[in-house]
Amino acid sequence: MVCQLSSLPFTVRFNIVIPRIFLLLTLAGLLSAHGMDSSPVVREQGAIYMSDLGDKPLKTEVLQAAPAYFHIQMQDFAGTLRAGQTVEITAISENGITYRVRGQAQQGQILGWVSPQYLHSLDPQFIANLKKAMERKKTVDALIAQNQVAIGMTPDEVQRSVGKPNKKTSKADQKGVLQIWEYVKYVSVPQQVTGRDPYGNLVTSTIYVKKPIGKLTINFTDSVVSSLEQSEGTILTGNEVQIVVPPVVVY
Repeated sequence: MVCQLSSLPFTVRFNIVIPRIFLLLTLAGLLSAHGMDSSPVVREQGAIYMSDLGDKPLKTEVLQAAPAYFHIQMQDFAGTLRAGQTVEITAISENGITYRVRGQAQQGQILGWVSPQYLHSLDPQFIANLKKAMERKKTVDALIAQNQVAIGMTPDEVQRSVGKPNKKTSKADQKGVLQIWEYVKYVSVPQQVTGRDPYGNLVTSTIYVKKPIGKLTINFTDSVVSSLEQSEGTILTGNEVQIVVPPVVVY
């Protein structure tokens, strides 16, 4: 016989439902407290997160059983990562002495901070390149916040800053492929027009016509801004052309 919850007396339903709700809330709180919730990422100060630098995962091998901790200060034991497995590095402390990795422990998958001594060594220039990439990101993010474009930015960064272009073209020669993006700024200009109404009477009305007042041309070479030209008015608010370093290859 199937008994529906709604058919039970209130006191019985209360005793069944409340413990279930309490259990769910307790589990959610535990997961959130230990950073196991996949979205949003729980961030800690003093860490550089791989997701800020691209979608490509960074993986390495666990050389020997590695104790992992929930916090960057190596506090709150999370479990021991099994040796011989491939793990994903999701963050690295700014001083490079702890890595946040996702991998398998005896109790299942964990996300915790470990010492790099338990992992296969990365490229010696990795940490240096990582810091350069983060410095570049801070500079570019500041430009994007002001809707600016600088030489050295990528097409994605330009689009995040000033939106989609009105026109895209490309040219290919012996030097490679040149991409050209054009932006046009318009204003609505009122114009008086005269015509006749259905009864033949002359009627004057106002219409608004879009008039271009600014044009910005951005050239991309090897997927970075190589030059830009602004004419017939102002689209960018900055007075000087700024330059940022091209994207840093971290891994």
